[in-house]
Amino acid sequence: MYGGEEEVKSLLATCESSKVSEDRKANRLAQNWEGFKPVLAVASGGLHPGHVPKIMQFLGRDIVIQFGGGIHAHPEGTRAGATAVRQAIDAIISGEKIKDYAMHHKELDLALQKWGTE
Repeated sequence: MYGGEEEVKSLLATCESSKVSEDRKANRLAQNWEGFKPVLAVASGGLHPGHVPKIMQFLGRDIVIQFGGGIHAHPEGTRAGATAVRQAIDAIISGEKIKDYAMHHKELDLALQKWGTE
């Protein structure tokens, strides 16, 4: 999630489409994956619960999100970190802002206090 929205969407299109058009602004060559099946998008690298809204906005719901330190470095440990991630996802799926959802979910609240939101 280092790049901006357009870069992320370009990478997503490259991964999930069988044919990709050239896009010089995105430094993307035209590709025809022929018989290769599309792959599932994976967001990874320095992620924490505060990133969930942008990730899901950019990539939708049919994705894999890999959290490492964003779970294990939670102030109350790994279990609370995993709970905070699930709470962030639940907030987005239910249409709530994670800051509002965090007011009633301690694990998410602590995570947002530590890392903030994107």
